[in-house]
Amino acid sequence: MKVYYSVLLTVLVASLTAWTNVAIAHNPEFSYIWLQVNEDGMKGRVEADTNHVNIATGLGISAEDGLTPEQEESLKQYFASHLSIGDIDGDYPLTFVDVDFMEEVQQYLVMHFVLDSPLPAPDELTITYSAIMHAIPEHRGGFHFEYNYRTGVEDNHTQLSSIHAPGRETAQLSTKNNNRMRQLANFISEGIEHIWIGIDHILFLVTLLLTSVLVRKGRDWQPTEGLKEAIWNVVAVVTVFTVAHSITLALAMKGWVTLPSRFVESVIALSILVVVIDNFYSLLGKYKWSAVFVFGLFHGLGFASVLEDMTVDFQARVLALIGFNIGVEIGQLVIVLAIFPVLYLLRRHSYLNVVLRPASAVIGIVACWWLVQRSFDLPSGWTSF
Repeated sequence: MKVYYSVLLTVLVASLTAWTNVAIAHNPEFSYIWLQVNEDGMKGRVEADTNHVNIATGLGISAEDGLTPEQEESLKQYFASHLSIGDIDGDYPLTFVDVDFMEEVQQYLVMHFVLDSPLPAPDELTITYSAIMHAIPEHRGGFHFEYNYRTGVEDNHTQLSSIHAPGRETAQLSTKNNNRMRQLANFISEGIEHIWIGIDHILFLVTLLLTSVLVRKGRDWQPTEGLKEAIWNVVAVVTVFTVAHSITLALAMKGWVTLPSRFVESVIALSILVVVIDNFYSLLGKYKWSAVFVFGLFHGLGFASVLEDMTVDFQARVLALIGFNIGVEIGQLVIVLAIFPVLYLLRRHSYLNVVLRPASAVIGIVACWWLVQRSFDLPSGWTSF
């Protein structure tokens, strides 16, 4: 019956938090760089969120007030210093010719540029983009070939060719093929990075791993007798979590499952708290893996919200889904390999009092705060992990 109480609690929290669709923790903003490779030269534009631009530049611009000549010039200089396009011989001279606000999305700036590039277009381009990331590390730059006469691309507003992030500001792209492997590599990198900076996902996994080196004897925990049993526990943790989040990640990317972000984030916090309680009181009993599977479905929706933002209605979503999921699993495997051996070696050395209970208690406090914060939409402040 305990599992039914935990599911009921999940539903109650979900109902309370489903009123507002507030995107938190899993919605990094993007700048978009569009390039047209024409027979007579190259030109393009950058579109960037006004709020993020203000954080990075301190210019205090707004669509309501418009741009002063000084603000426009400052924006041109700022983005020219954070965007370069060239080839193996160096960067091409790049000039921003005008700056305005998008008609369709007023909170976005649109800045057109021209390139003094060679003719015909080279086979390989080097693109570097680093705007805003110095102020907001979660910010990303999504590069598109909007038009490319060499590959027959026309009016492309969906397919990303590269994703630029801190530490990955530069990308080499071909102008004579569709860059599929580059796209796959981008999404693998984003999947790895997301699981590593997604502290809530990490804590859920770590909370489960804390008991992977133990077995239940009645209501008490006892160390596993050997490595084989502990490894099977880890395999069970990783398999159940992976299968669950892969299912909802795929369904969400197909558009078949859509839930409010605040709802999903609150349940993710609740999932950590429930597993913490189970570490102390055996709340879930024999239904533990069923509960982990259900909660893993919500973690998959959390991953999906990130991938939705990165794909920009990505037509080749299968490629994005495969790459991102591979990245998540690689990142998850690294975490397991780093933590499990330590836990296994410590399992017989006052493990319950030195490791399991203190670690679970700390994680539980964090999860409690996240649950309150996300359920009631409280400001994150210094507690935004």
